[in-house]
Amino acid sequence: MSARGWRILAALFLAGYFFWFAGGGLRSGFTLDELMNLWRAWNRSWGDLLLDHLLFFRFTPTYRPLGAVFYKAFFGWFGLNPFTYRLFCFALLLANMFLTYRLGLRLSGSRTAGALAALVHGYHARAAWMYYSSALCYDQLCFGFYYSTLLYYLRVRERLGWRQLAVLSGLYVAALNSKEMAVTLPVVIGLYELVMHPRALARKAWLPGMGATIAAAFIWGRVLSPQGLAATDLYQPSLSAATALGGYQFYIGEFFFLGGRLNAWITVLLLAVWLTAAWRWPYLRFCWALFLVGMLPLVFIHVRGLDAAYIPLTGLAISMAAWLAQPVRKLPALKQAGWFLAVAILWGGWQWAHLPVEEEMRTEGRQVQDFLDQLRSRHPEVHPGSRILWRNDPFGDNWSAVFLTQLAYQDRSLVIERFSQLNPKPDPAAMRQYDYVWSVESGRLVDAR
Repeated sequence: MSARGWRILAALFLAGYFFWFAGGGLRSGFTLDELMNLWRAWNRSWGDLLLDHLLFFRFTPTYRPLGAVFYKAFFGWFGLNPFTYRLFCFALLLANMFLTYRLGLRLSGSRTAGALAALVHGYHARAAWMYYSSALCYDQLCFGFYYSTLLYYLRVRERLGWRQLAVLSGLYVAALNSKEMAVTLPVVIGLYELVMHPRALARKAWLPGMGATIAAAFIWGRVLSPQGLAATDLYQPSLSAATALGGYQFYIGEFFFLGGRLNAWITVLLLAVWLTAAWRWPYLRFCWALFLVGMLPLVFIHVRGLDAAYIPLTGLAISMAAWLAQPVRKLPALKQAGWFLAVAILWGGWQWAHLPVEEEMRTEGRQVQDFLDQLRSRHPEVHPGSRILWRNDPFGDNWSAVFLTQLAYQDRSLVIERFSQLNPKPDPAAMRQYDYVWSVESGRLVDAR
């Protein structure tokens, strides 16, 4: 078989592997986080969204405007049909697998290593929400633009002109407009030059400096503004070595399914062993640095799921893939393919042993869809400008019922209030002033007046 035939076969295998494990996510519905994201995007005008992208250094109520474009566009085209949103996210995930392959190939010079990197990074059972919720579109978009920027830089670094700088700046701003994780990219590019081309560092240092200026403007205006993400409790950093080490300990433990079996000393030892093993090859030292630096926006804040580390885990995945591919680098293509298949079976078996319970992953989506079906069935239409009171909160103490009601009727003139938030509480006479008073009793939507 020709080299091109092997590449096509490997691509088909990787796609099949991904859908075998993650395909159930195509059937998931909207989560409560998605309703909030969708509502915010729908209420932002296209003109304001355009300005959010151009003026990336100012606060925006959508926080991450590129994801807001996705939500607003798909809501305009497909309404509340979650399958279309999931298809788009799966397309992003497959594209990101290709970018992982390209980066692994570019750094290692081995197609087998690139394919193994795509395999290792493409699906991870501990990052299950990446495949079951479109709320992770921000991470997926950021990954795509983050590594597109890096790969483009690696291609044009020797012939940088105004055109190349404009493309790099546009790609980088798009990554920042996707998610704050992109702030590490200028440092990553600087580390690439330091590790891979130290003699050219002085000549190339101005480009990471330019990127750092863009990132600093973004952090100051969008992250650290009074209404920015840093003002929310979940994003409040705790700047200490102990916190950072705890963050690395958690995410490394999650990646290797070690749970709480890691401690601080073992984490430091693992990182030291990784660096020692990588020291012979500069690109592996760069992967080590890519992981450590890429994790910095995460390790100082409250830990999340492994999906939060989607971008920096690429460095770990490429390192693993390079070591796994090393024994067969000089073997014929057929033997390399056999080795790739053996690794895929072993890694896939490890993932299979830790698969999430699919029904649990889709529970929230089913609740949202059931609520939406009842709403549409019982009240196919409501008059514009109607006042609606939710007597109880069908999704708990949050605003999801308000978001979903307004999105279901696509009517910004609706005045929707929650009984739990009113003070003083309306008496029966006051409740008669509402056009609709709704409640959910034993899972069923009822008129509560």
